[in-house]
Amino acid sequence: MRHQSQFARLQIEVEDWTTIATRLCLSGKEAEIVKGVLQDLKDEEIADALGMSVHTLRTHVGRLHTKLGVEDRVQLVSVVFATYLEVLGEAPTQAPLPVGPSE
Repeated sequence: MRHQSQFARLQIEVEDWTTIATRLCLSGKEAEIVKGVLQDLKDEEIADALGMSVHTLRTHVGRLHTKLGVEDRVQLVSVVFATYLEVLGEAPTQAPLPVGPSE
């Protein structure tokens, strides 16, 4: 059984995904790779979909691990999922509270 199978069924709205990618400081290519990981795709499938070699994909995945401070894909999925839960927990209709000294 593959680790991310439960997350493969998770449907993330486009605007939420954009927020997640921004919060994690993902480039466009990194975001596409993470989407493939979340969909539980094999390296070969992700590389093919993005028009790159498997070697190049694995280089990107390694850099993602370093960037996000994770050791493997399971932790990568956990970081993305935790960020998604943070995004869901925000109330978009609520105005942000002012920060700084009051007058």
